[in-house]
Amino acid sequence: MYQDGADIVYHASGDSGLGVFQAAAAAGKKAIGVDSDQRQTVKETDLQSVIMTSMLKRVDVGVFEFIKAFQGGAKGGTNVTYDLKVDGVGLSTTGGEIDDIKDKLDAAKKDIVDGKITVPAKP
Repeated sequence: MYQDGADIVYHASGDSGLGVFQAAAAAGKKAIGVDSDQRQTVKETDLQSVIMTSMLKRVDVGVFEFIKAFQGGAKGGTNVTYDLKVDGVGLSTTGGEIDDIKDKLDAAKKDIVDGKITVPAKP
């Protein structure tokens, strides 16, 4: 993708996406991580600088809410969506690479939460 002109590549393969970071470093480009703040979790410190942000699965939110519901007597068996409205997903800001657009990102998040922007459920 970098050879075809991409400046940034977003992978959706968790820790197995290391090759994307290696390719970004080799091409002098950027990448976006997934699941956790990969700029903090990638073991190869020379790759940290190519990770401009990561899309976060806030598993901590889901686990906390499940435990709270269980303590309240819930037995499970229902589907729960952990989206932007409940901070079930997000993005990392480690490294400051997206600080210049933070206001725009916050505004877009608000518009999604408020229903002004509809995110499709299917591609």
